[in-house]
Amino acid sequence: MIEAALFDLGDTLFHFELANPRAVLEPAVRPLYDHLAEEGWKLPPFAAYLRIVRRQLVLAYLWSRITRREVRFVQMVARGLRRSGIRVDAAQTLEWTRRHMLPVIHGFFKLDDDALSVVSALHQAGLKLGVVSNTMLPGFAIDDSLEHCGLLKYFPVRIYSSEVGYMKPNRRIFRIALEALGTQADRTVFIGDHLVNDLKGASRMGMQTVLASPNGAPRRMRIRPGHMIARLAELPAVLGVEGHA
Repeated sequence: MIEAALFDLGDTLFHFELANPRAVLEPAVRPLYDHLAEEGWKLPPFAAYLRIVRRQLVLAYLWSRITRREVRFVQMVARGLRRSGIRVDAAQTLEWTRRHMLPVIHGFFKLDDDALSVVSALHQAGLKLGVVSNTMLPGFAIDDSLEHCGLLKYFPVRIYSSEVGYMKPNRRIFRIALEALGTQADRTVFIGDHLVNDLKGASRMGMQTVLASPNGAPRRMRIRPGHMIARLAELPAVLGVEGHA
Protein backbone atom coordinates (compact mmCIF):
# COMPACT_ATOMS: atom_id res chain seq x y z
CA MET A 1 0.00 0.00 0.00
CA ILE A 2 1.34 3.42 -0.98
CA GLU A 3 1.56 5.86 1.94
CA ALA A 4 3.76 8.58 0.43
CA ALA A 5 4.76 10.15 -2.87
CA LEU A 6 8.02 11.94 -3.64
CA PHE A 7 8.26 14.16 -6.71
CA ASP A 8 11.08 15.39 -8.86
CA LEU A 9 10.71 19.06 -9.86
CA GLY A 10 12.26 19.81 -13.28
CA ASP A 11 10.22 18.38 -16.19
CA THR A 12 7.88 16.77 -13.69
CA LEU A 13 6.12 19.46 -11.66
CA PHE A 14 7.82 22.35 -13.48
CA HIS A 15 8.96 22.89 -17.05
CA PHE A 16 11.79 25.09 -18.27
CA GLU A 17 10.36 27.52 -20.81
CA LEU A 18 13.47 28.34 -22.82
CA ALA A 19 14.92 26.02 -25.44
CA ASN A 20 18.33 27.65 -24.92
CA PRO A 21 19.29 27.79 -21.21
CA ARG A 22 22.21 30.13 -22.01
CA ALA A 23 19.63 32.78 -22.88
CA VAL A 24 18.73 32.90 -19.18
CA LEU A 25 22.18 34.04 -18.12
CA GLU A 26 22.27 37.65 -19.33
CA PRO A 27 18.84 38.73 -17.99
CA ALA A 28 19.57 36.94 -14.71
CA VAL A 29 22.93 38.64 -14.24
CA ARG A 30 22.05 42.13 -15.48
CA PRO A 31 19.94 43.33 -12.49
CA LEU A 32 22.70 42.64 -9.97
CA TYR A 33 25.34 44.20 -12.24
CA ASP A 34 23.25 47.37 -12.62
CA HIS A 35 22.63 47.52 -8.87
CA LEU A 36 26.35 47.26 -8.10
CA ALA A 37 27.13 49.96 -10.65
CA GLU A 38 24.52 52.26 -9.09
CA GLU A 39 26.09 51.71 -5.66
CA GLY A 40 29.42 52.89 -7.03
CA TRP A 41 31.33 49.63 -7.26
CA LYS A 42 34.10 49.64 -9.85
CA LEU A 43 33.13 46.94 -12.34
CA PRO A 44 34.54 45.57 -15.58
CA PRO A 45 32.42 46.18 -18.70
CA PHE A 46 29.27 44.07 -18.67
CA ALA A 47 30.54 41.76 -21.43
CA ALA A 48 33.63 40.95 -19.35
CA TYR A 49 31.54 40.53 -16.20
CA LEU A 50 29.25 38.14 -18.06
CA ARG A 51 32.25 36.08 -19.21
CA ILE A 52 33.41 35.79 -15.59
CA VAL A 53 29.97 34.56 -14.51
CA ARG A 54 29.79 32.10 -17.41
CA ARG A 55 33.23 30.74 -16.53
CA GLN A 56 32.16 30.26 -12.91
CA LEU A 57 29.11 28.33 -14.10
CA VAL A 58 31.18 26.06 -16.35
CA LEU A 59 33.74 25.37 -13.62
CA ALA A 60 31.00 24.71 -11.10
CA TYR A 61 29.28 22.31 -13.48
CA LEU A 62 32.50 20.40 -14.16
CA TRP A 63 33.27 20.23 -10.44
CA SER A 64 29.77 18.90 -9.83
CA ARG A 65 30.09 16.23 -12.52
CA ILE A 66 33.45 15.06 -11.20
CA THR A 67 32.58 15.01 -7.50
CA ARG A 68 28.84 14.23 -7.79
CA ARG A 69 28.27 16.96 -5.24
CA GLU A 70 25.94 19.87 -5.76
CA VAL A 71 26.99 23.43 -6.57
CA ARG A 72 26.12 26.04 -3.95
CA PHE A 73 24.64 28.88 -6.01
CA VAL A 74 25.30 31.74 -3.59
CA GLN A 75 28.90 30.63 -3.08
CA MET A 76 29.32 30.55 -6.85
CA VAL A 77 27.98 34.12 -7.08
CA ALA A 78 30.44 35.17 -4.37
CA ARG A 79 33.37 33.74 -6.34
CA GLY A 80 32.24 35.60 -9.44
CA LEU A 81 32.03 38.84 -7.46
CA ARG A 82 35.52 38.35 -6.03
CA ARG A 83 36.93 37.82 -9.52
CA SER A 84 35.30 41.13 -10.47
CA GLY A 85 37.04 42.87 -7.58
CA ILE A 86 34.04 42.93 -5.21
CA ARG A 87 34.64 41.44 -1.78
CA VAL A 88 31.63 41.30 0.50
CA ASP A 89 30.52 38.93 3.24
CA ALA A 90 28.23 35.94 2.78
CA ALA A 91 25.18 37.74 4.18
CA GLN A 92 25.50 40.58 1.68
CA THR A 93 25.99 38.17 -1.23
CA LEU A 94 22.91 36.24 -0.17
CA GLU A 95 20.82 39.41 0.07
CA TRP A 96 21.90 40.64 -3.37
CA THR A 97 21.26 37.23 -4.92
CA ARG A 98 17.81 36.95 -3.37
CA ARG A 99 16.79 40.46 -4.40
CA HIS A 100 18.23 40.80 -7.90
CA MET A 101 18.95 37.44 -9.53
CA LEU A 102 16.47 34.87 -8.31
CA PRO A 103 13.25 36.70 -9.27
CA VAL A 104 14.46 36.75 -12.88
CA ILE A 105 15.42 33.07 -12.85
CA HIS A 106 12.02 32.09 -11.43
CA GLY A 107 10.30 33.66 -14.41
CA PHE A 108 11.66 31.00 -16.75
CA PHE A 109 9.92 28.13 -14.96
CA LYS A 110 6.31 27.15 -15.66
CA LEU A 111 4.11 24.94 -13.51
CA ASP A 112 2.82 21.81 -15.24
CA ASP A 113 -0.85 22.21 -16.17
CA ASP A 114 -1.89 19.17 -14.12
CA ALA A 115 0.42 19.63 -11.14
CA LEU A 116 -1.80 21.57 -8.76
CA SER A 117 -4.91 19.42 -9.18
CA VAL A 118 -2.96 16.16 -9.01
CA VAL A 119 -0.96 17.11 -5.91
CA SER A 120 -4.15 18.35 -4.25
CA ALA A 121 -5.89 15.03 -5.02
CA LEU A 122 -3.03 13.01 -3.52
CA HIS A 123 -3.04 15.22 -0.44
CA GLN A 124 -6.77 14.79 0.01
CA ALA A 125 -6.32 11.03 -0.32
CA GLY A 126 -4.05 11.15 2.73
CA LEU A 127 -0.67 10.54 1.10
CA LYS A 128 2.40 12.09 2.63
CA LEU A 129 4.07 14.27 -0.01
CA GLY A 130 7.58 15.51 -0.61
CA VAL A 131 10.02 16.84 -3.19
CA VAL A 132 13.53 15.62 -3.98
CA SER A 133 15.32 17.81 -6.50
CA ASN A 134 18.79 18.20 -7.97
CA THR A 135 19.23 21.96 -8.05
CA MET A 136 22.04 24.44 -7.51
CA LEU A 137 19.53 27.10 -6.43
CA PRO A 138 19.24 27.67 -2.69
CA GLY A 139 16.25 26.11 -0.98
CA PHE A 140 14.52 29.41 -0.30
CA ALA A 141 14.45 30.11 -4.04
CA ILE A 142 12.64 26.86 -4.84
CA ASP A 143 10.33 27.36 -1.87
CA ASP A 144 9.42 30.82 -3.20
CA SER A 145 8.46 29.31 -6.55
CA LEU A 146 6.39 26.58 -4.91
CA GLU A 147 4.65 29.15 -2.73
CA HIS A 148 3.91 31.37 -5.73
CA CYS A 149 2.12 28.58 -7.59
CA GLY A 150 0.24 27.23 -4.56
CA LEU A 151 2.18 24.00 -4.07
CA LEU A 152 4.32 24.73 -1.02
CA LYS A 153 1.60 23.87 1.52
CA TYR A 154 1.35 20.33 0.12
CA PHE A 155 5.05 19.55 0.52
CA PRO A 156 6.20 19.64 4.15
CA VAL A 157 9.26 17.64 3.09
CA ARG A 158 11.50 19.34 0.52
CA ILE A 159 14.97 17.92 -0.04
CA TYR A 160 17.24 19.94 -2.32
CA SER A 161 20.69 18.82 -3.38
CA SER A 162 21.96 22.38 -2.85
CA GLU A 163 21.04 22.05 0.83
CA VAL A 164 22.13 18.48 1.61
CA GLY A 165 25.09 18.30 -0.80
CA TYR A 166 24.16 14.92 -2.26
CA MET A 167 22.62 14.57 -5.72
CA LYS A 168 20.26 11.98 -7.15
CA PRO A 169 20.84 9.08 -7.77
CA ASN A 170 22.92 9.00 -4.56
CA ARG A 171 21.11 6.85 -2.03
CA ARG A 172 21.72 9.36 0.74
CA ILE A 173 19.45 12.06 -0.68
CA PHE A 174 16.59 9.54 -0.95
CA ARG A 175 17.30 8.21 2.55
CA ILE A 176 17.09 11.75 3.94
CA ALA A 177 13.72 12.22 2.26
CA LEU A 178 12.32 8.92 3.56
CA GLU A 179 13.45 9.72 7.10
CA ALA A 180 11.85 13.16 6.89
CA LEU A 181 8.58 11.66 5.62
CA GLY A 182 8.65 8.93 8.24
CA THR A 183 7.77 6.21 5.73
CA GLN A 184 9.27 2.94 4.55
CA ALA A 185 10.73 2.79 1.04
CA ASP A 186 8.38 0.02 -0.12
CA ARG A 187 5.39 2.18 0.83
CA THR A 188 6.68 5.20 -1.08
CA VAL A 189 6.49 6.02 -4.78
CA PHE A 190 8.87 8.33 -6.62
CA ILE A 191 7.63 10.29 -9.65
CA GLY A 192 10.23 11.74 -12.01
CA ASP A 193 11.33 12.13 -15.61
CA HIS A 194 14.93 10.90 -15.46
CA LEU A 195 15.64 7.18 -15.72
CA VAL A 196 18.94 7.26 -13.83
CA ASN A 197 18.66 10.15 -11.39
CA ASP A 198 15.05 9.54 -10.43
CA LEU A 199 14.11 5.94 -11.14
CA LYS A 200 17.41 4.15 -10.59
CA GLY A 201 18.12 6.04 -7.40
CA ALA A 202 14.64 5.49 -5.99
CA SER A 203 14.37 1.84 -7.01
CA ARG A 204 17.74 1.03 -5.40
CA MET A 205 16.19 2.24 -2.15
CA GLY A 206 13.25 -0.09 -2.65
CA MET A 207 10.74 2.55 -3.68
CA GLN A 208 8.10 2.11 -6.33
CA THR A 209 8.59 4.32 -9.37
CA VAL A 210 6.59 6.24 -11.96
CA LEU A 211 8.25 7.67 -15.07
CA ALA A 212 6.75 10.92 -16.35
CA SER A 213 7.42 10.71 -20.09
CA PRO A 214 5.15 12.75 -22.41
CA ASN A 215 6.90 11.38 -25.52
CA GLY A 216 6.44 7.72 -24.67
CA ALA A 217 9.03 5.14 -23.71
CA PRO A 218 12.63 6.41 -24.04
CA ARG A 219 15.00 4.56 -26.35
CA ARG A 220 17.30 2.02 -24.73
CA MET A 221 15.23 1.97 -21.57
CA ARG A 222 17.51 -0.22 -19.47
CA ILE A 223 15.77 0.81 -16.27
CA ARG A 224 12.15 -0.27 -16.08
CA PRO A 225 9.75 1.95 -14.15
CA GLY A 226 6.90 0.46 -12.20
CA HIS A 227 4.53 2.66 -14.23
CA MET A 228 4.86 5.20 -17.01
CA ILE A 229 2.58 8.19 -17.58
CA ALA A 230 2.35 10.73 -20.39
CA ARG A 231 0.68 13.35 -18.17
CA LEU A 232 0.57 13.96 -14.45
CA ALA A 233 -3.22 13.75 -14.72
CA GLU A 234 -2.79 9.98 -15.07
CA LEU A 235 -1.00 9.63 -11.75
CA PRO A 236 -3.96 9.43 -9.32
CA ALA A 237 -5.42 6.46 -11.21
CA VAL A 238 -2.03 4.73 -11.23
CA LEU A 239 -1.81 5.16 -7.47
CA GLY A 240 -5.42 4.13 -6.92
CA VAL A 241 -6.59 7.58 -5.84
CA GLU A 242 -10.27 7.91 -6.68
CA GLY A 243 -12.29 10.96 -7.54
CA HIS A 244 -9.77 12.67 -9.85
CA ALA A 245 -10.66 13.12 -13.50
